[in-house]
Amino acid sequence: MIFNSLVFVLFIACFFTLWSFVKNHTTARCCYILAASLFFYGWWNWYYLFVLILSGVIDFTAALLIEKSSSKRRKKLWLTLSMLTNLGLLGTFKYSGFIVENINNFLHFLGYRGSDLIVNLPDFFLVLPIGISFYTFQSMSYTIDVYKGDLKPTKNILHFFTYLTLFPQLVAGPIERASNLLPQIVQTPKSLTEEERFRALCLIIWGYFKKMVIADNLAYVVDSAFGYPLTANSSLWWWVIVLGFAFQIYCDFSGYTDIARGLARWMGLRLMKNFNTPYFSTDIREFWSRWHISLSSWFRDYVYIPLGGSRSGTWRTYRNLWITLGLSGLWHGAAWTFVCWGLCHALFSSIERLFGICTVLKKKGFFGVTVAWMLTSVQILVAWVFFRSDDLSQALEVLKAMFSFNFTGGAPFGEFFRWGFVAVSISTKRMYFTLFVCGCLFLSEAFYLFYKKRNLNLVKKLKIPPLAQTVFMGIFLFLCVFLRGPEKEFIYFQF
Repeated sequence: MIFNSLVFVLFIACFFTLWSFVKNHTTARCCYILAASLFFYGWWNWYYLFVLILSGVIDFTAALLIEKSSSKRRKKLWLTLSMLTNLGLLGTFKYSGFIVENINNFLHFLGYRGSDLIVNLPDFFLVLPIGISFYTFQSMSYTIDVYKGDLKPTKNILHFFTYLTLFPQLVAGPIERASNLLPQIVQTPKSLTEEERFRALCLIIWGYFKKMVIADNLAYVVDSAFGYPLTANSSLWWWVIVLGFAFQIYCDFSGYTDIARGLARWMGLRLMKNFNTPYFSTDIREFWSRWHISLSSWFRDYVYIPLGGSRSGTWRTYRNLWITLGLSGLWHGAAWTFVCWGLCHALFSSIERLFGICTVLKKKGFFGVTVAWMLTSVQILVAWVFFRSDDLSQALEVLKAMFSFNFTGGAPFGEFFRWGFVAVSISTKRMYFTLFVCGCLFLSEAFYLFYKKRNLNLVKKLKIPPLAQTVFMGIFLFLCVFLRGPEKEFIYFQF
């Protein structure tokens, strides 16, 4: 069941129809949320509910045993059990095929063509359970926080599973910490004001607009461009395509988060903000503090800092950075392209730390900040090529085209400039229109951020009246219906 489907709209309508009858009683509310969440997840494939339940039961039990254990050795034992279970499930379903493929490739390289390792995995293990990377990390963070003494474990398994399976954020985050979400689940939600309900509705509609109108329209052209064989070799065309993918993945993922946060807000719950204008970053470190914040903070707190962070000398800091970002790339998918995406960010971040280029530029006033932003944007786009490509050879082909400085090759731009807008296909027209919309939204956000830092009173005067907000939301909803792109799953569902 995906957010941009009629089935989900019917599901959410039924859910909130009965919500008012159960929301004021903790046990009834948790049972209702848990039942709805399991139904929501099981709609895709109910067999994989057992994977989710197994992960939750072991982590709930391990957390209780960690608290009861008097010796550090026993605490470590139960934490290890939790980690091995979650990483084992994740490794089995997500990486087993990748590992076997690479072992076979290595044997081919050594010349053992007649004695390849052949493993016939059951079909059950060949399909990636949706959202497994999200809920295993969320469940692991619970036991790690209990082990560190930062959190007291709940003794109510119903409360724990309500936290773990909350359907708005179950399959694509944000990856919530128990310290934030569990207390909200246990407490009776406060009645929302009309303004709060309207803001939540605006967030939901805005999320659908970003997904259905921007991301899905861009996806059609981006997917066609990345199809084999590559359809164009124009440097300008490929920069536009990669820029289109940058907006596509941002609007796709942040659109999901907006919908999830809006639905949770209707339930009286506040999910963490997962994006904070990441494409306005002026260095790679800032980008990671603004992009997929729940995941980047997870790796910071549970990988980077335990490795020593930046406290163990310069070269160990770089080592920790490369390990963390490499693992972050691998988290996204069982392919070398994702690993290279993470390592690209590690490389760019290391260069920035070593030479302090962006730091120096940002001290040069508005012009320097602009140059730092442009330099960071180029690095982000280059890394996105690896993320989107089907394999490393395709990524290198695209990068070669991007930096070939050939501005004449490629049919799409050739037709566009030779015959005008009429000659371009409908899908390409939609891409240009969608990029134009993205540009307008980007400039409006830049205008807001610029004046927010310099003249807060002006920003307050620019507040949109409630009637105008209602009109804008109506327009966005209209566009979601009549200008939506071909229906696509959310990109992060595959992770």
